Amino acid sequence: MRTLSARERKLVLVFIVLATAGFVWLAIVSPIVAGFSERASQREILIRQYQANQRIIGSIPRLRRQAELSREALRDFSIAARNRDAAVVAIQDRVQSAIDQIGGEMRSVDDASDDTGPIRVRASTRLTLAQMTTLLMRLQNSPPFLIVESVQVSADQAAISGRLDVMEVNVEVSIPFIAAQSR
Repeated sequence: MRTLSARERKLVLVFIVLATAGFVWLAIVSPIVAGFSERASQREILIRQYQANQRIIGSIPRLRRQAELSREALRDFSIAARNRDAAVVAIQDRVQSAIDQIGGEMRSVDDASDDTGPIRVRASTRLTLAQMTTLLMRLQNSPPFLIVESVQVSADQAAISGRLDVMEVNVEVSIPFIAAQSR
């Protein structure tokens, strides 16, 4: 093998220095710089999370007031009773009372609910059109607000007499049930 000239030795030396510098950069400096930048980005994420948490903590009194208002409003949109049977009886009494107040003829009031979900009551009655309108308004517009799920109207006498008279009306109402808390 021949000996290297001075120029070739300088090139080999420059190559070795560059290789060593590249190795030092890749093995030591680059991971350290990457760690700094990664920790800086994590720090930014943590700062944003901290600020968001501070806003949430600051809004707790407002959220508590909203929850209290929602809890109060829930009483108007559900029925609270010690059990489902008591709730069914209360809704049946309310429907019966509304029909009696408007002068309708009650046929039957039945429980149509299953063991889960809202309380559902079906009433069969004889009403005039004005009485039916008043009944629906009373059921829907006074707390606790009932949901009128279906209304079936049978006006067979109107076909015979030619004028709208007393109709057979079946009304199904429902309301969410909440078990009353024992004290």
